Amino acid sequence: MCGGAMKRGAADIPFSTREGVLLIRQVPTLVCGDCGEPYMDGEVVDQVAHLVKEFESLHTEISVVRYKAD
Repeated sequence: MCGGAMKRGAADIPFSTREGVLLIRQVPTLVCGDCGEPYMDGEVVDQVAHLVKEFESLHTEISVVRYKAD
């Protein structure tokens, strides 16, 4: 968005849901070299959405998980 150069990297991305807070660590992303904003591609977004759905079924308030591609 800011126009900075993008580079491959990994980011820790927090999610807040009605169930609680989930932190997904080491998500593969493109990271803006200027502002540090991470961007996920479609395949990664699908995997992250799956992890969030699993989190919501655990009935726990806080979870930290490491991203792992299928």
